[in-house]
Amino acid sequence: GKASYALLDVAKLGGSVAKPGPRSAFDEPLPLAPLRAFDARLDVEVARIAGAPVPIGKLAALAQLRSGKLAIDLTSATVANAPVQGQVTVDASGRAWRVDANAKADRIDVAALLRTPNRPDTTSGAIQGLQVLFGSQGTSVRELIRQAKLSARTAPFLLAVGGARSPVP
Repeated sequence: GKASYALLDVAKLGGSVAKPGPRSAFDEPLPLAPLRAFDARLDVEVARIAGAPVPIGKLAALAQLRSGKLAIDLTSATVANAPVQGQVTVDASGRAWRVDANAKADRIDVAALLRTPNRPDTTSGAIQGLQVLFGSQGTSVRELIRQAKLSARTAPFLLAVGGARSPVP
């Protein structure tokens, strides 16, 4: 199938999510059966994303679900005006969910990433060769968060915060 959205407001999505607490929906077992119930393929396009903590432009993705394994390939996207490639896999074929993700960008403009509307840029520089990896496994959202492993790598880059540029190894 194919789905196209003119606007996705990320800020409005958070209002219906339970807040983490001593015992909450975050501790409930994640449903495995829905991902195992059918196979599907979906092309998704979003023209504009609002309410995200960083500027995200138009994106397109291909999602394929087969035998409890969901693979999402980001076919085009921009973050802070930089092209980004990425993949996400959610594997519900076993006793727990397994989530893996990776994203790459050749160059991200730090001023565009941290830009605040109606304020002058105070930071400049570029992050070169950024790669982010994420992985986790669990039977609940809280367990996925607890087991999460996140890593980020970059090439050396120069960064200026309100003044002179200095290398960041």
